[in-house]
Amino acid sequence: MTITWQHYRDWLQDLCAAPLPSECRAPQPPAIVADSRQLQQGGWFFALPGERHDGHDYIAAVLAQGGAGFFADIRYRERLPAALACRGVWIKAASQLPALHALARGYRRSLTSTKIVAITGSVGKTTTRELLRAMLQQQRRVTASPANYNNEIGVALTLLSIAANTDIAIIECGARQRGDLTLLARIATPDIVLFTNIGSAHVGIFGSPQALLHGKLELLQHSPSHCLGIVNAACVELAAAASKLGHRLLTFGARQADVEVKQVTYAEQRQWVQLTSRTRGTFTLSSADLHSAIPINLAAAATVCIALEISTAAIQAGSLAFCNEPSRFQTIMRGALTIIDDTYNASPESMRCGLKTLQRGWPEQRPVLVLGDMAELGAGSEAAHRQLAALVQDVQPALLVTIGEQAQHIATAAAPVQSLSFADVDAFLQKKINLMQYGNLVYLKASRKVDLTRIVATLN
Repeated sequence: MTITWQHYRDWLQDLCAAPLPSECRAPQPPAIVADSRQLQQGGWFFALPGERHDGHDYIAAVLAQGGAGFFADIRYRERLPAALACRGVWIKAASQLPALHALARGYRRSLTSTKIVAITGSVGKTTTRELLRAMLQQQRRVTASPANYNNEIGVALTLLSIAANTDIAIIECGARQRGDLTLLARIATPDIVLFTNIGSAHVGIFGSPQALLHGKLELLQHSPSHCLGIVNAACVELAAAASKLGHRLLTFGARQADVEVKQVTYAEQRQWVQLTSRTRGTFTLSSADLHSAIPINLAAAATVCIALEISTAAIQAGSLAFCNEPSRFQTIMRGALTIIDDTYNASPESMRCGLKTLQRGWPEQRPVLVLGDMAELGAGSEAAHRQLAALVQDVQPALLVTIGEQAQHIATAAAPVQSLSFADVDAFLQKKINLMQYGNLVYLKASRKVDLTRIVATLN
């Protein structure tokens, strides 16, 4: 299907502030980008204002580099010479984000042959997304959210990047407040919504665990009536609440689920996960990722695949091909030093999983632990950090390094474990501490804003 200017008129309606540049060919959505560095010859640039950069400042450069046209706020029209301004779709003042959503919503509805799988949850979204991509692409044409494109801008751009011949698109959906997932559901209109779990990540922003739960449920609640919900059976409250929304549900988990994790074994530097499906029987998946959360993530991805009629053989082949995103329990070898880079993000649940995986994978070693603040935990933050102390003691680290005010509570509660605490990464780096003098295994994890990647870089 060719997208025409009439489509844009229908999608944008009264958001347009000037006639569309109909003398040139209408942009086909996969050619629309909001990052000028991603623009290809003949592509279209969607200028968005940002905290650090304003896309409108790059319009002239984009056109000079071969861009065909742009979408921009009408207030910037006078900044461009007429010869360039005529190549723009001019949007009413301060309406760029609603216009982006309108385009994404309209284009998504034109993709009548594409199934949308939306993934949300407190932890495990990205790993499950990548597992699912690896499995689905064995038999289908698949695309998925890049990097952390899981907010109201990223989801819209992901939808606009979908090629017309795509069979399945995997959309990662995050939320920082009530209403976020309502918006994303109405834009993406998913066919399947997968909940990886509901934990304590972002509970400080939502205000309470109940508010967080209902905020996540918005994604299924505001999806089309045919949408299938897939829920972690261990999240009993979530499953119960989801069952009242009128959507068909499937479950995955360790027990009493449509797809169950029956057994996990470790051999040949892999974990072998036996799953039992009510419709497929028992089959085994394998992953080189030894993280303790992988078995449940495999079950989640397999449940989606079964719902989409992907063969068991393709599911197994996908699990073998899976390679996780960087900084998610990524093992880096540097001579005698082993670095476990788990710095992508952290919550109490993922921190416990990471430490347990470290303990199981390297039982004879006393690691150096570099642990930073877990953000957005609200009033329960100090208690959540202190509760990690017993597990830290079980790991028996040669040294515990904490970064951040909240992480210091881990060190205090984990005494007599030898520890060093720093206010931030800068304070740690200024001390020029050689972590290798304490051991040749270093594990690092914290919320993204702590930026432990800078310490990983020094170790590299």
